[in-house]
Amino acid sequence: MRVLVFGMGAIGSVFAARLSKRHEVVGICRGEHYEEIKRSGLKLRGGTEGTFSIRVYRSLKELDEKTFDLVLIATKSYDLKQALKAIKRDITFSYLMTVQNGLGLIDILEEVIGRSRVIYGITYNAAVLVRPGVVDHVFLGETVIKSLVDDPFDEYLVKELKSVGLPARKSDNILKDIWLKGTVNCVINPLTAILREKNGIIREKWDLLSDVVSGVVTECLEAAKIDGVDLGSPQELLDLIKDVSLRTSENRSSMLQDILKGRRTEIEFLNCYVASRLESIGKRAPYNRALCALIRSMEGLS
Repeated sequence: MRVLVFGMGAIGSVFAARLSKRHEVVGICRGEHYEEIKRSGLKLRGGTEGTFSIRVYRSLKELDEKTFDLVLIATKSYDLKQALKAIKRDITFSYLMTVQNGLGLIDILEEVIGRSRVIYGITYNAAVLVRPGVVDHVFLGETVIKSLVDDPFDEYLVKELKSVGLPARKSDNILKDIWLKGTVNCVINPLTAILREKNGIIREKWDLLSDVVSGVVTECLEAAKIDGVDLGSPQELLDLIKDVSLRTSENRSSMLQDILKGRRTEIEFLNCYVASRLESIGKRAPYNRALCALIRSMEGLS
């Protein structure tokens, strides 16, 4: 395949490096990360090891060849709509896959691209951009994907991800998987950002945080039901959050990384989204609304 990775930050770099083992990969990235990859290659440590030669560009307009079999989008959720518009305008592609955090992204994909060529992806990989050109692959996790129109290409893509060492499976219920990952992120991301600690703090301070965690989870369960999604029992979700916190204990969540760097976070597509979803039907969401407000107030202050 000819693959374009649009948004080669930490996670995008992991997918670019792995896929380059079997496919022609081109990346879009910016700033010093772009300069260092162009000069010395992309260096991965941890779950993925090695130096990878990836052709990188700063924008789609710089591309020499503009036809791709697969576009993989790994930008921030708030950049998705703009990225999709640029991709639709500037290049030709067969399929598009997204591996972003957040809730409500399917609506954006349908609005700009439509459903027919979209492979929705959710990844539990964790990575940190240590410095320009160098990424720590902190946790080698599963990627769950599903064509929005049951195109068999998703089965092919699962095989290709596995062939380059990325655990993957086809989702039986993509909306449920989106809400499961979203609920995990609604707990781990804002709490680690507020506490300025790695993911393991959730498990370590579970007794102290349990009321907040349970409140967030209960509201996520209710919000998911608006989409017709049954996430199971609260205890199942609490166990999942404990498990993810333990397995990714050394990871700094993307929201913590953003707060430490004084950048905008993806809170609008997590806790703020859950709160707004419930409020739209006349229900309160005090836990998610409070975390939404706290993270908003912290953005740009570091």
